[in-house]
Amino acid sequence: MLSVKKQLEDNRKNELGKAVKRFEEEKDELQRLETDRQECMHEMKQRASQSIDVKSLREYNSFLAHLRQSVQVQKQNVRCAEGNVESCRGELVKAVQERETLDKLKERQLWEFTRHQLAKEQKFNDEIAGYAHNKKVAGE
Repeated sequence: MLSVKKQLEDNRKNELGKAVKRFEEEKDELQRLETDRQECMHEMKQRASQSIDVKSLREYNSFLAHLRQSVQVQKQNVRCAEGNVESCRGELVKAVQERETLDKLKERQLWEFTRHQLAKEQKFNDEIAGYAHNKKVAGE
């Protein structure tokens, strides 16, 4: 049973690692999209300060709208990945607690068994000592 709990704990650690990796990837993607949006806005402002035709301005605005929408979707992806990390972390904590509980129970049972064995051994030694004493007294 303890080995099963250790395996479950290891699985939860792996799941948490994957969830954290996914969360970091989602954050990186969000950062990339925001950088793209800022660069596009900067480029549009530079071109607008010079001379830009209406068609190009509309294309920039359309692309910026697309980037804003992508950023919003990506923010939702980041929140979802973060929730998954928290969920995996909670499952890992639960698995660790269960394994530690079993460890303590195993330790307690071993202590009880050892104590019981020592009591049996002491009783046996007392019986032998009593038998030897009785034999010595009878032999006198």
